[in-house]
Amino acid sequence: MADKLDTESASDPRQGRPPEEFPSSTFPAVFVDLIWSATHSAEVVKLYLGRVDPNIYGRGGAVPTPILQIVMPITGFVASAAFLQQKLQVMIEQGVITQQQVDDANKVATTAASLSPSTTDTPEADDNAR
Repeated sequence: MADKLDTESASDPRQGRPPEEFPSSTFPAVFVDLIWSATHSAEVVKLYLGRVDPNIYGRGGAVPTPILQIVMPITGFVASAAFLQQKLQVMIEQGVITQQQVDDANKVATTAASLSPSTTDTPEADDNAR
């Protein structure tokens, strides 16, 4: 009977998830400082993530380095953007960040977007992404 109760509580969303559903310590993790750029086609969005690292030879300052590309369907990108917008709101409400920080970031992103060339891939590039 105890096993049955444990199984039921594990599947009850009000009880939280059992530990085996969480990523293990060997789950891949990549540290990034920013989304470097993004491009899209009619079917996919590509995000290029970057990190700012010290110069490997100890010369000069930090060096921005692209380190990862994420390719996702448009529907996944839209859902992810909505999720992140909601997360920002929660972080503002909790005092982790301020609305001013979000507004400042939006100004920078808007300026950068207006200076960028078209970010739409050609259909051929979309085929290569799959």
